[in-house]
Amino acid sequence: KIFFTPIPNLKVDKKINKSHYYDGPKYVQLRPAFKENHKKVRFIRTFIKKILITFGGSDPKMYTEQFLKILPKLLKNNFKIFLVLPNQRKIDPKLFFEDDNLTIFNEFIDIYDMGKSVDLTICSGWGTLWEMCCLGTPTIAIPQTKAELLAISYLNEKKSCLIFNYEDKNITKITKKIKFLNFNPKLRKELSKNGKKEVDGMGIDRIFEKISSFNKIKA
Repeated sequence: KIFFTPIPNLKVDKKINKSHYYDGPKYVQLRPAFKENHKKVRFIRTFIKKILITFGGSDPKMYTEQFLKILPKLLKNNFKIFLVLPNQRKIDPKLFFEDDNLTIFNEFIDIYDMGKSVDLTICSGWGTLWEMCCLGTPTIAIPQTKAELLAISYLNEKKSCLIFNYEDKNITKITKKIKFLNFNPKLRKELSKNGKKEVDGMGIDRIFEKISSFNKIKA
């Protein structure tokens, strides 16, 4: 058998033949559109205008609810915020409010188009994170699982995203990190450049090449 995972440094089962085990962001599987867009230069604004916030379909740690509570503080900074709700559970309607600069999506959106248009994304550590890296969108990532923590920590070390430590259960501290990024276009450019370096959209091609070589060896 041959194994692929985009998560680096996972604890590998002893039964797995490590010579046929491939890991890391270069094996991220993305739609062809991401590979094509990767060739384009990403424009980074002097200040942040648009922010995408999404934590996947389930959001088990309920980060969405925490952000709904701090959104008024972020909106005071005139950010235009796009919040995608998890589609596998319901959010308490009492947490919702209206604001001209807030758009809430309660169903699937095209992350590709949205990711290209925003200046910052706040997400967890799976599909959206890889997609934002490939698009060159500066990202703050909050892990929900141990596997996500490994992926985010790796990208944080490579200066491809910023990790937010949620162990203290005080998500309000993230507003300071957002403010810091807002006044630091140089860092956002670095995150964008390094993110694209780590995830280039060629994962499917590499996997196909490895499988083809593996099959030739078996033959």
